[in-house]
Amino acid sequence: MQNPEKSKKILLIKATFENRKHGFSSPPLGIMSIASIVRERCEWDVRLMDTFIYEDPEKTILDLINGWTPDVVGFSAFTAESINMHHLAGIVRKAVPEAIILAGGPHPSQYPDETLEDRAIDGAVIYEGDATVEQLLTSIAKGEPWREIKGIAVRGENGQMLKREPQPFIDDLDSLPFPAWDLVDISAYAVRQGNTIFYNRRYMPIITSRGCPYKCTYCHEAMGKKFRANSPEYVLRMINALVDRFKVYHFDILDDIFNLDRKRMDKILDLLLEKGPSIRFAFPNAIRIDILKEEQIDKLCRAGLEYVSLAVETASPRVQKRIKKHLNLKKAKASIKAFARRKVFTVGYFMAGFPTETEEEIKQTYDFAVRSPLHMAYFSTLSPFQGTELYDEIKDDMICNARELTTNFIFQSSNLSEVPDKRFFRLKAMAYLRFYCNPLRWYRIYRDLPKRDLLWLLVKWIVLITFLFMLGLNKEPEKS
Repeated sequence: MQNPEKSKKILLIKATFENRKHGFSSPPLGIMSIASIVRERCEWDVRLMDTFIYEDPEKTILDLINGWTPDVVGFSAFTAESINMHHLAGIVRKAVPEAIILAGGPHPSQYPDETLEDRAIDGAVIYEGDATVEQLLTSIAKGEPWREIKGIAVRGENGQMLKREPQPFIDDLDSLPFPAWDLVDISAYAVRQGNTIFYNRRYMPIITSRGCPYKCTYCHEAMGKKFRANSPEYVLRMINALVDRFKVYHFDILDDIFNLDRKRMDKILDLLLEKGPSIRFAFPNAIRIDILKEEQIDKLCRAGLEYVSLAVETASPRVQKRIKKHLNLKKAKASIKAFARRKVFTVGYFMAGFPTETEEEIKQTYDFAVRSPLHMAYFSTLSPFQGTELYDEIKDDMICNARELTTNFIFQSSNLSEVPDKRFFRLKAMAYLRFYCNPLRWYRIYRDLPKRDLLWLLVKWIVLITFLFMLGLNKEPEKS
């Protein structure tokens, strides 16, 4: 229980998309985890706000600040949410000019230079923030300098960015407290779309591991390349705590690669089947599809799997090699069919627009998706995030600003492949039409949706497909 006499206060704010109607909401796991560190180890008074669930987030923030003046305000944002983060930081700076304003999460980690161009923001917490925030707030509480703390970026005297030495990644994840679930209104998220397509379920996202050893050139290294994981026993305790304390029976597992350690995954599933509560769970972030075995898919389904995302990206062996994903396409195809036979709602992620990619290779990817028994597919355009190997490779040859590409994942207007833009987007639009104009696929969607949300799903995807189709037909070519 928090001590009402605590003198230091921190407000943690999750920014959202500039147009909230086009976004999705999910309990903000990142700042919930930071909040638990702040509360248990720093003993600060902490409050948390997700701007998505408020009709007027600006007014809500100002009302809170006027009645409870924070010493520190921390923002968390993805790149697609960064415009909103900067807007809100300016409002907070005017309301509490003496407060220290920090930014963390994926966008400040990948773009600390851009983040600190905003004079309203004093510092950026880079990558894994647990230890950084603990040390930073401890220094602030003691009145000690905090700008030298590891794991942050700040402005120097001349306004240039100073990036401090990174924090070592935490190996013992079991040493971390559970996220501060009590600081969010779980019921408010139950009626909104979150990480999956499902509505009307009381759920919570969880992370059971950090880091991924694969070297995909388009992917960030926010959690490092070393795989670190909670023990199976810790995972079971976390799930039991959510079931017992908050009556949560649906879980979105957001690990980068939950199934890398197969023995650990098997032990987690065994514990759920032997001692755990009856739950349902989903993998909206995808799992590594080509290292799954048939018996593991069986066990996942018996333990409660209801939704799985599978990241294929490209069906071109040459592009797979070039981007260093090295996915075994034959095994990937077999796993997709295995999930389909078990009626698990299965979503495929595909990406086009890689440098040197040809039209035939793009068609190869789209044909792979169209011919598969996937229930849904997302066809995205490559986003070269700053700090990735891909970005360093092509930054001098880019025809547009990288941040313009990474703030709108679905409706991007440029590509980096060998295919002219007009043809590229026509191919993408036709891929959506070919994928969804399949009566058998719609039958499987209707049959396998847990709550038969067919009408909502149908309307959503008709609108999306129509938009992409018109974009593909009307876009003028930008290169030959």
